[in-house]
Amino acid sequence: INQVRHRIQELATVLNGEDFAVQELFERRSVANLRDLLDGKLLLIIDEAQKITGIGEALKLMVDEIPGLRVLITGSSAFDVQNNPGEPLTGRKTTLHLFPLSEREYDQVEAPIDRVDGLRRRLVFGNYPELLQHATPVAQRRYLRELVNAYLLKDILTFEGIRNSNKMLDLLRLLAFQGGGYRLRE
Repeated sequence: INQVRHRIQELATVLNGEDFAVQELFERRSVANLRDLLDGKLLLIIDEAQKITGIGEALKLMVDEIPGLRVLITGSSAFDVQNNPGEPLTGRKTTLHLFPLSEREYDQVEAPIDRVDGLRRRLVFGNYPELLQHATPVAQRRYLRELVNAYLLKDILTFEGIRNSNKMLDLLRLLAFQGGGYRLRE
């Protein structure tokens, strides 16, 4: 893994949008300043790009003015990554969606005898690849709770300007019970 990281850093300028110094680098939107940021490389990778104010406009300027430049932006918040840099890059971007693992992918690594139990577990916990790193149901629940609190609720509450997260959780539970064929006891 360290060799891969080193090779990526040789080929690309890799930045973290949560770093205040990186955010400051993008404040001055001149072609010369943005070109200097690349240090002669034609691949720019920015994680948490949605944290940089005006990132869409800065990337548009860079892509328009620096021939051959390729940019990869990622972020933990799907709404922010999609909406923040989006409009200025219309016609200049390709959006990739990373989906959870499929049952066909599990078939390639799971023994046939384990498939039914694995499917039952995935129906409860989902197909997030990160769950494979957590061996126990307790650890998987903890991970999913963190995921819901850190990303899902934040995204939904921010997107719609909702203030009461408890009401949102109640609605999500109701939808889960309805979709799963369970009946709520009255």
